[in-house]
Amino acid sequence: MADLKPPVADLSEGYVLERLRLLARDELELKPDDLARLGPETQLVEGLQLDSLKQVVLVTYIEEEFGFELAYDDGERLQSMRTVGDLIRLIRERADPRRSWN
Repeated sequence: MADLKPPVADLSEGYVLERLRLLARDELELKPDDLARLGPETQLVEGLQLDSLKQVVLVTYIEEEFGFELAYDDGERLQSMRTVGDLIRLIRERADPRRSWN
């Protein structure tokens, strides 16, 4: 497993969650009621209604939006993620620290 880095300081949990909500609305086509319930405690696969194709869309979006690529070593960690909060923590650890997130 890759070394864990501290979260990028100005990339808040709220910002990442809002970006994930936009993805869920625009690309994963979640309904407004489902979007309203989306939070850090939401079950990842069930809450985002992820089938295998939507999982690929999610990973691609994260890589493009946050400026990093998920490595092969990340596979085990991704498989063990249960909540949106787990995903947010991964994004905050791996996001490109040279970008401005404000």
